[in-house]
Amino acid sequence: MEIRDALARISGDLGALLEKGQEFVHIPTLLAYLKGIEQNAPAISQAAELQHQSQLAYHRAVHESNLEMFKSVIETGKTAVTTAILVSGGATVALLAFVGNLQSKTPAVPIPGPLLLALTTFALGVLLAAVASGARYLSQLSYANHWLRSGIGFHVLCIALVIGSYVSFGVGVIGAYLAFIR
Repeated sequence: MEIRDALARISGDLGALLEKGQEFVHIPTLLAYLKGIEQNAPAISQAAELQHQSQLAYHRAVHESNLEMFKSVIETGKTAVTTAILVSGGATVALLAFVGNLQSKTPAVPIPGPLLLALTTFALGVLLAAVASGARYLSQLSYANHWLRSGIGFHVLCIALVIGSYVSFGVGVIGAYLAFIR
């Protein structure tokens, strides 16, 4: 039991006696009363300590759970950016190899417009994903420095850039398809 709790209890009990009309306290009775409070004090203090430890353990568990979730979000973002770079980059390299093969023929085969569009959009997808990687870094830096607005802004920018990269890849696939069906 805390000192304030003990004093509040004594004051409350003395106030109750005063309300009943008792103006004096018999010393042996007061000493017995104080001895009773003293005997209850360790049990109450231990209960408070156990409650404190329980709350502390709960907050640690919540913190660790939030930290793991944050790590998961970071890893997912990293995977999204890496996937965008690999997919668009692979398509760009494949089309460059194809175009290089077309140009090495004698006489050189003209490159269809939709194929150039596909190559350009695949390269744009790589560029958007690379910029998304930088935005992801700036987002984490902002969050680490407790710049919440900047962190959210870079976070949203990163998501938009990755989506843009995927859209660019889709447009490139359509362009490549149109080039090959002609």
